[in-house]
Amino acid sequence: MLFSSSLLAALGFSATLVSALNPAEKAFAKAQRPKPVIEKRVPHQEFKDHRLRKRAHNFLNNGTEKFVVNGTGIPDVPFDIGESYAGLLPISGDKNETRELFFW
Repeated sequence: MLFSSSLLAALGFSATLVSALNPAEKAFAKAQRPKPVIEKRVPHQEFKDHRLRKRAHNFLNNGTEKFVVNGTGIPDVPFDIGESYAGLLPISGDKNETRELFFW
């Protein structure tokens, strides 16, 4: 009986010692994860946080500006869909071409 209780105490102590010395557990405990940036989008206003402003318009430039979709003005959609582009592009470079390709 005395042997089994001392054996259990020794095993418990060694398990505690191993977990205290485990570098992976120490690194995980010390790791500080960045807090997510949460900011409600207000139509026609820029985000306050620079990281969100950078992500808000990944493809917006002079060539794509005419295809920008107002993400808050879509009928029957009660939320902002975010960055989106839609429009018509000519199928060929021929001047008499009347067909166009719709994209979104």
